[in-house]
Amino acid sequence: MNTLVDLNNDLSLRLHLPLGSDDLDQLTSPLTYTVAPAGATYPGIGKAAIDLANGLVLADQNGFFGSPTADSTRAMIKEETTHALVVVYAFSKVDEDTIQNVVADACRNFLDDCTVVSQQIVK
Repeated sequence: MNTLVDLNNDLSLRLHLPLGSDDLDQLTSPLTYTVAPAGATYPGIGKAAIDLANGLVLADQNGFFGSPTADSTRAMIKEETTHALVVVYAFSKVDEDTIQNVVADACRNFLDDCTVVSQQIVK
């Protein structure tokens, strides 16, 4: 079990929004949020390949690593993860301040030695 993964699932249920958590040490800047082309896939956690075609995805210099429907094995959270990116996929109008506060407070309260370095809303 991993506390961040459990927290990710809890926040998703509480906020009624999909969340993703990724190991920042496995990613190479810049990070982008884009639409995947036809035929795009990545190895998913517990699945051989996740079909990303025409869906919203996160990418870095090495390719796609996250989506609202399934996380990749490349950037998945592991026991040794010490730097994480937590993404809230909010597709409808939401109270951005409330989401930022709920996520930051939950991370600080439930994760050992947690520092929220930055938060950003991408539209």
